[in-house]
Amino acid sequence: MKRFFYNWILEITKIISKLGLILNLPFLTSLAIILCLRKIKSKIKNKKKTILILEKSHGINDIKQIVKYQLDKNLKFVLLSRIHLNIIYQFFKKKNNQLLYCHYINKVFYYIKKFYNINLIISFNVRYDTERVLQKLDKDLNIKYLVCQKECLFNANVLNNIKNSLIDGFTKHPFFKINKFYGDHITVYNKKFKNMITSINYVNEKNVSVVGMNRADEYFNTETQRKNHILFFLIRPKTGLKWDEKNFSWQKLGENTLKTVLNFAAQNPDLKFIFKIKLINDHESVSQQKMIKEKNLDNCFVVYGGNPVKLILESKFIIAFNSTAIFEGLAAKKKVVIPYFKNDYNKELKEFTIDTSNSNNILHAENEIHLEELLNDLCKDDEKLKYIDSERDNELLEENIGNKDGNSSRRLTKVIESLV
Repeated sequence: MKRFFYNWILEITKIISKLGLILNLPFLTSLAIILCLRKIKSKIKNKKKTILILEKSHGINDIKQIVKYQLDKNLKFVLLSRIHLNIIYQFFKKKNNQLLYCHYINKVFYYIKKFYNINLIISFNVRYDTERVLQKLDKDLNIKYLVCQKECLFNANVLNNIKNSLIDGFTKHPFFKINKFYGDHITVYNKKFKNMITSINYVNEKNVSVVGMNRADEYFNTETQRKNHILFFLIRPKTGLKWDEKNFSWQKLGENTLKTVLNFAAQNPDLKFIFKIKLINDHESVSQQKMIKEKNLDNCFVVYGGNPVKLILESKFIIAFNSTAIFEGLAAKKKVVIPYFKNDYNKELKEFTIDTSNSNNILHAENEIHLEELLNDLCKDDEKLKYIDSERDNELLEENIGNKDGNSSRRLTKVIESLV
């Protein structure tokens, strides 16, 4: 019921926002934004500083982790649907007028500041077209701008492509190109991304902090873990290929892996399998979703979107490919199986995936037969299911999600507090 009411409000405010643009009344757009703001519930009252969060999956989970650990003593977090900024962006993009765009945005936040005293805005990616304008907010408004960069899985090839896109203003069209960061601070998960953006002078080194993946804190701080199910993160055909111009995808790899897992599930009805789909409406994995539905097994369940932490903590082991779930699994001290069909994809694996070799807890399936053998071993032999502590895993965690100690939420909180 709550979700229905919110969606109803959102649709009304979208109309108000568009009307404000047509009539050139930024007050109306600011009113639309204020009406659809939602607070993140907290046990701590009497907070002083208000932080506006531009809502995005996973990014929100990082912020909620701060609230869960009650680190938000002087902070109040409110959520805003990113659709409103998109409406404004698309309106002025059609007019191709940056000056009017910046002027309108500044007026909108001038009125918001009057009614709702925002001290800081948080976005989750330096490359979001519709949010970059917030780097140019009038300093007299005294609203700081922080980007908590949530992407972290970059091999050398992908990182170089992102680097080039930042140098070029990271947009193919000429509207509102920015090749330098004008906000107040950027937090990143790992050193790789920090080193890249500072090496091209996109941002001053003092304005970037490596904090690690906040939502991974819970894996380090949870002692008792159940082993209820096998957790398979469906393989998205374009994972890691965003910057690839070739006509290639992981579609066949995903389908062949899923076919093997489903057949194994059919042979082992006593085992529970959960298939995690990244988005509620994930068009990339439609064919795989259809395969699960057609198999119609009583021991197979599908979960759409949401925070995977509980699912990972309660799993026997994880199956994932080119996903942060691999490293979240390591943080949770779980075995991780990666379908690594080298004979079919050796070149692409080197070009588009992260090096996860030499870990005792990451098992690379060489082909479908080997994958079935690994599933059988992990499900039938408790000794092979045991996590083995190793320095290599700490290196992988540090290098990729920047969190091997469970203190990322504290590091991010310190950055936010220093800004407000």
